[in-house]
Amino acid sequence: MKINFPKGEPPTSEGLRAFQDHTWKDKKRWLEYILKNHQDTHTLLTTSYSPVIPVTSTKTTDFFMREPSCRQAISKYLKSSSVRTEDKRRLIQIITNSFPVNAFTSKFKKGKSNRCDICRRALQATGATTNEEDLPPQTVGHITGYCLGQTDAITAAHHSAWKTLHSGIAQAAPKGWEFPSEKGELTIGQLWDDNKMDEICTKNNLWDSSNLRNAKNPHPSR
Repeated sequence: MKINFPKGEPPTSEGLRAFQDHTWKDKKRWLEYILKNHQDTHTLLTTSYSPVIPVTSTKTTDFFMREPSCRQAISKYLKSSSVRTEDKRRLIQIITNSFPVNAFTSKFKKGKSNRCDICRRALQATGATTNEEDLPPQTVGHITGYCLGQTDAITAAHHSAWKTLHSGIAQAAPKGWEFPSEKGELTIGQLWDDNKMDEICTKNNLWDSSNLRNAKNPHPSR
């Protein structure tokens, strides 16, 4: 809004077009406009933009409309000689919604269920009775985040991604910065035991502050 309708100045031609076709009146159309044109300068407020419900037809389309990072980053990845062909193929399959999960293959295989057979096997292994309609559809999002039979793999992938990210941040950090959990996850208790948290707040200070706050604002119903 600040770009196309600057304070004290006439609106830009783009701003006039957006105003004349009433894009600004419809929340969905306005979010599409921001995604496509001004993602770098307009923040998508959490009250308006849901991370679950796509602005456009799909979350993939949302991703591709974001400028300037998404398509350029994918192009760079696909052109890289250090990336395996198998990994490039998997990325293309995911982007084009053609990854061979049941939600996709059931569209052209007669009698093929779109439900997750990995979840079915995991439940059957526990002795549970499974009904087909109660099983979740097997999508890429499901097998990479929620599948019962993939729990260990999902957790390991999460830890691996975080370790890589954490290591990269540590390498790029200014001299003198310390990352105590770079080599593994640490709890607050472990950090305190290693005297890493005492510089910020000691256990006794936290306990005293907590007791003082509870004394001022008791919640007997809790």
